[in-house]
Amino acid sequence: MTTDETRNEKYSTFALLESRYGPLMSLKNIAEALKYPTVDSVRKALARKTLPLTATRLPNRREIFVKTNEVAGYLDKSN
Repeated sequence: MTTDETRNEKYSTFALLESRYGPLMSLKNIAEALKYPTVDSVRKALARKTLPLTATRLPNRREIFVKTNEVAGYLDKSN
């Protein structure tokens, strides 16, 4: 593995998001990462099915989550 590959792996979108948010991202985290103005705008995008991510609820939790690797993949595709 070359130095550039190591650097790219270390600073990959997924690595950066996972170090900041962990394996799951809340709607608040999604709003920050995707530059939505508010959490409510993320909720509306989910309701309208215009958010290009798969959101899930965990058992016994009220919060909605998205896998960090899915968000990283979306960000990588959009760049």
